[in-house]
Amino acid sequence: MRTMKLSAMVLLQSIPLMLVLFLLFPRIGPLWSVPFQSASGVTGLSDEMSPGDIGDLTRSGDVAFTVQFTSDIPDYRDLY
Repeated sequence: MRTMKLSAMVLLQSIPLMLVLFLLFPRIGPLWSVPFQSASGVTGLSDEMSPGDIGDLTRSGDVAFTVQFTSDIPDYRDLY
């Protein structure tokens, strides 16, 4: 019972500090977010890489390539 009282007291004492820190400190984005580079390549890889370049390529909805077959289209298992 004594530890419950102590933990409740510590929690109550920390609320004002939590509110002050919440109101005064700026909001920062998540650490995994990387700024978007408008000059990054759409296809292929360049000589210079920075974090997030591969992710930009994988999220692109552009057509990567098109294929024309001279004969019948192979089964899906044979396409890879």
